[in-house]
Amino acid sequence: MSKNVETVKVVVRARPMNKKEFDNGSTEIVAIDQSVMQVSLEHPQQKENPRVFTFDMVYGGDSKQQDVYDECGFGLVENVIEGYNGTMFAYG
Repeated sequence: MSKNVETVKVVVRARPMNKKEFDNGSTEIVAIDQSVMQVSLEHPQQKENPRVFTFDMVYGGDSKQQDVYDECGFGLVENVIEGYNGTMFAYG
């Protein structure tokens, strides 16, 4: 049996705003709180009631690809190399 018991995990990585969004005067509406693994979405006109979602792992726009891989993908790849099944879906 695998060293690590694996379960389904949901990970979110928010992207930074792009140039077009900055040029249009858009404001950041996504806030990442890694201490509690939460993503908050604020409506631009209703900042007092953000929608809050909790995930297994969260990453902000300043996160590095290597960090995401090290924390989320490496163990899965190691288990697959040892002969266990593994699946990772990515969207976006």
